[in-house]
Amino acid sequence: AFNFQPAIMYQIKAWTDAPNNGLDCNNFNDTVLTIKLYPKLCGTYTIGGTDPDFTTFNKAIEFLTNAGITCPVIFKVRNGTYTEQVIIRDIQGSSPTNTVTFESESGDSSLVILTYDDRPDPTIILDHAKNIMFNEISIAIGSNWATALQITNNSDSIVFDNCQLAGHQTGQCISIGDSSSNVTIKSSFIDGGSSYGRAHTGIYISNAQDITIENNQVSNLISVGIWVNGSGNQNINIKNNNVFNVLQTGLQIQGSQTANIFDNTIKGSQNGINFSYGSGPSKVFNNRISGITQCGIYLSQLENSLIANNFIQTEGINQVSGISIEGQVSNSTITFNSVNNLGSHPDATAIKLNGGSNLSIKNNIFSSPTGGYSAYIATSPIATSLDYNDYYSPTNKIGYTNNTPYTTLSAWRTVIS
Repeated sequence: AFNFQPAIMYQIKAWTDAPNNGLDCNNFNDTVLTIKLYPKLCGTYTIGGTDPDFTTFNKAIEFLTNAGITCPVIFKVRNGTYTEQVIIRDIQGSSPTNTVTFESESGDSSLVILTYDDRPDPTIILDHAKNIMFNEISIAIGSNWATALQITNNSDSIVFDNCQLAGHQTGQCISIGDSSSNVTIKSSFIDGGSSYGRAHTGIYISNAQDITIENNQVSNLISVGIWVNGSGNQNINIKNNNVFNVLQTGLQIQGSQTANIFDNTIKGSQNGINFSYGSGPSKVFNNRISGITQCGIYLSQLENSLIANNFIQTEGINQVSGISIEGQVSNSTITFNSVNNLGSHPDATAIKLNGGSNLSIKNNIFSSPTGGYSAYIATSPIATSLDYNDYYSPTNKIGYTNNTPYTTLSAWRTVIS
């Protein structure tokens, strides 16, 4: 018996000799050769450095692809820069128990860097991959229009934890889509780069289910920090992220059937949270949004949603809105929010209503201490309760509706009843 060792590729050559105890008249057809034989992997292996089991990520993935696994596998990646594209597909033997993990041996994500520079190909592609984890690894791109990480084609049970993902000019840092599910990005730094050559979007999610984005820092982007786009998205959870220095919009949710957005901090964007085209039920609560120069929370074409316990502060010279309800927002509750409008434009407002139906807007604080309106109703919503709210305006601009400003609370109460 021969004991095959893991992480070693074998070739087996067998041949016949003296067939039927006679002379072999044609010894050119008596040999069988296996070109590559890969023993299955199980346990912990090393990548890179001195005397590793595998010199590169792709050498390890070659074994995973051809042999599969029989138990959980951990690749300890040694410090260094690995310039290669990594593509992981379905691995034979993987399961929720038999996972595959790539993690920094030193525990320092800044010392293990995986990068690739061949526009527009991503550095990492998870294509129908399952039960894959990356811990404490930096993933970067070096060209325009590229993506650091792409999760696609029904990939499932994917975790990136304590990683650094760096974008580049006009590209994306992370893309999750094509019916992928059970993906978690957590405790990671997602950065678009320097002021020149920033990435377009931090995390882009399209046609994906059961996605969790939590405890991340998302920064330095041209367009959107976290963008959920398309009606195929379901059960999207975005929580406790710190999103800052994003030029246009911190969080943009378009078309998700269900989404929970809570405990995020968004600072220094034109828009805080844009949420539209969602059937619900969805929740936007306990978020802290500040330094906004256009709109804190924008709602449009939304149903069955709860907007609650958010702190919003707007500023600047534009006609800013703390909360803006536009179009067909229905069967939703806006409650216990604190909105402080510091915009200097005379028509800036803490809350703006432009249509909607069956809304409950109660127990909020709408404050405009620098000259704007506390509330601005462009188009009155249908069957809506606007009650038990606090309005503050030192210039007596309590509210505006039907082309008429209202300067006393009693007059405003009468018109909105």
